[in-house]
Amino acid sequence: MAGSQKYLVLFVALAILSSIVIVGITLNPLIHDPLTIPSGETGGMISVCFGFFGAGAGTFRVTIDGVEKTNATIGPRTTTCIYPLADPGTHAVSVYCYDGGGVVRKTWSTTVDLPSREVVQLPAAGQWYDCP
Repeated sequence: MAGSQKYLVLFVALAILSSIVIVGITLNPLIHDPLTIPSGETGGMISVCFGFFGAGAGTFRVTIDGVEKTNATIGPRTTTCIYPLADPGTHAVSVYCYDGGGVVRKTWSTTVDLPSREVVQLPAAGQWYDCP
């Protein structure tokens, strides 16, 4: 009987934790939608997605107006996105891809006109900067 009580306690604890997670996701839209601009924010968001498809790991560096927003190392066949907030206006966005040895493999640069409380996705939605 003591063994089954352990499992009952474990089941109840998991049910409570699951309920907390579900309530948290329901009440906080930022958890399930990273493209949501926080309330009270007057700026916009520049979503930058990138992927590494070579062997080993690749490093991506993303700058906005010359200020580094991320320097992330990701594994092979991996995609990820960053979601920095920025003031409304025109911004220079650069993405650099380095191989495992720190050698630049590819770069992309573009200018973005960011309206207030809008999201601009780079590259287009559903795509990413691909580093072979």
